[in-house]
Amino acid sequence: MPLSHLILWAGTLGPYDFAVRLDCAARAGYQAMSVAPWDCRMPEKTKSQAARLRRRAEDRGVALSVLDPFTTWLAPADAGPGGAGSEQARYARLFASYQPTEIFTMAAELGAATVTAVAPVVGRPSEAADRFAAACAEAAGYGLRLQLEFMPFTPIPNLQRAWQVVSQAGPANGGLVLDVWHFRRSGSSLTQLAAIPADRLFTVQLSDGPADPEPDLWHAASHGRRLPGTGQLDVTGILRSLRAMGARPEFGPEVVSDSLSALGALEASVQAAAASRRVLSEAGF
Repeated sequence: MPLSHLILWAGTLGPYDFAVRLDCAARAGYQAMSVAPWDCRMPEKTKSQAARLRRRAEDRGVALSVLDPFTTWLAPADAGPGGAGSEQARYARLFASYQPTEIFTMAAELGAATVTAVAPVVGRPSEAADRFAAACAEAAGYGLRLQLEFMPFTPIPNLQRAWQVVSQAGPANGGLVLDVWHFRRSGSSLTQLAAIPADRLFTVQLSDGPADPEPDLWHAASHGRRLPGTGQLDVTGILRSLRAMGARPEFGPEVVSDSLSALGALEASVQAAAASRRVLSEAGF
């Protein structure tokens, strides 16, 4: 993949809608961007706009490569996260508005190649491998890949557990997304990373942070990340390990940051692209 090929992950421009993110992706030189299910259909609406979004993106020369996130592949437990009014609980309710068949239909209409599966914070981890295998089988019917993302505050908290789920599930269209922030904050290791087949790492999300874990990981992941290469998470070291493995995933910034967003959508997307290209170049990509 040429170094210029970057995915603009929606979280980098979290406060902004699809139209603004598409304009920024095109103007800042991204070749692809991720799309959220609510970009296609808000929960209170009944009709998906996915096909229309695809046409708009094609007019700007930007691929809609990933639909993210998808949580209803794993059955939730009875209790919800935190209080009913917490930010985490509100997101959980939003994510739960989209069932598997609708998710895969949306992704196909967008022209996406990949869907990101995230464990709901109250998901039943004992069912994860079987449910992931079933979701992969359904995704395959749409010609889609399904990539599992681990997060330290979910029932699939680290790389080791995520790879257990994917490898036990089996289908070749199942793989992993490596978010370098979650990788470091989950205590996952480069040794564990090196043991994973390179072709099962589908995408890599780039950001950074301080060396010491923040007191509230959910809040830090949702509001306080830094541009790749500007913190102490050794993003370049992770990328060098990926290169040594022979991994050739798709890369892009997911810098979920209130301070970055405050710069304005275009400036945030330009800075995220420049920082991502810089660490990728340093790692030899």
